[in-house]
Amino acid sequence: MTTNTHNVADANVTIASRAAEPEHPRPAPRTTKGVVAFFAAAGLTGVALTAVGLAPRAGRAGELAAATAGTADARRAVAVVAPSRGAAAYELRLPGSTAPFQVTVLYARTSGYLKAFHADIGDRVVAGQLLAEIESPEVDEQLHEARATLEQNVANLALANQRLDRVTALVAQRAAGRGELDDLTAQRNSAAAAVRVSEAVVARLAKDQSYQKVVAPFAGVITQRSVEPGSLVTAGSAAGVTSLFRLEQNDVLKVFVDAPQTAAPAVTVGLPVGIEVREFPGRRFEGKVVRTAGSVDPATRTLRAEIQLPNPKGELMSGMYAQAFLGVQDPRHPVRIPAAALVVDAAGTQVVTVDAAGAARRQPVTLGRDFGKDVEVTSGLRGDERLVVSPRDDLKDGDAVAVR
Repeated sequence: MTTNTHNVADANVTIASRAAEPEHPRPAPRTTKGVVAFFAAAGLTGVALTAVGLAPRAGRAGELAAATAGTADARRAVAVVAPSRGAAAYELRLPGSTAPFQVTVLYARTSGYLKAFHADIGDRVVAGQLLAEIESPEVDEQLHEARATLEQNVANLALANQRLDRVTALVAQRAAGRGELDDLTAQRNSAAAAVRVSEAVVARLAKDQSYQKVVAPFAGVITQRSVEPGSLVTAGSAAGVTSLFRLEQNDVLKVFVDAPQTAAPAVTVGLPVGIEVREFPGRRFEGKVVRTAGSVDPATRTLRAEIQLPNPKGELMSGMYAQAFLGVQDPRHPVRIPAAALVVDAAGTQVVTVDAAGAARRQPVTLGRDFGKDVEVTSGLRGDERLVVSPRDDLKDGDAVAVR
């Protein structure tokens, strides 16, 4: 009971102490001048911050404008070159391939079996050399029979001649009639005709028998052999008949080229030609034009020319790819420009020229031959223009340029 009384007393003392403390004064409400001052300070702060942010941006804009101006100046500065006139004489290069001067495929003229062959692939042969032998028993037997028939007919003719001579003498003595003489004369003429027929048959079969020996028609190289000993060979060259040999004459080779229409008038018989083959680097073989077609192919607008190339050592082989170099004359003296001056886009092939006022002008051109670094222009240029080298794609017609 005493303890509770003390707690209540302490609580009363605490409350009394808090009641005795003085209260803190409340802040006074803001006046109109304070609000104005606040907003003024905020406005000054925003202006300062804006000025701080715009200053770098303005600097960057100035740098961009300077760079744009520099780019424009760089675009306007161009290098130019003048066209040149091609020489009247130039070397025309044309592709071609070597071919043998003569080539033939040998077939059997008589049927039989191949007895033996005396030449093989790669062998050089001369005209008339024996290449193969064919065994034809049927032809041999027919020849023997024809010769026997010929002998018989010759004997009959001799007998008819004797009878005719005897009756002729009797008629002269008026011991025989004219009718008998006429009959014997007809018999003699028939026997003579039979002899001629037999002689023709013997000659034909003898010729067929000679075909059993296959010989080379000209000197050359055997490039193909299609039969073996014992093979059955058939006379003729129809489809399905197997050939015997392929013979090529390559001591002189032929090269066929197709000259373009622009050079056709200059490609004449006797024109010297240089031939280069990749397998012989650094060497140029000399040949000449021996004939031309005499007309331009309307499909390709080219002139076919034949070049003969001496090959006495057999270094070159037929079928090789070759490059022919012909020295021809071009009376047009066409304009030649660097390939770097060309502009090829949707508008076609053009060049960019610089006129007297320093303005760029796009000029369409028509191209001719391509020489690699240079190209030929057949129309569109006079030859005295100033051409922009490697023009920019954004260089428009009429832009002012500065020639470096």
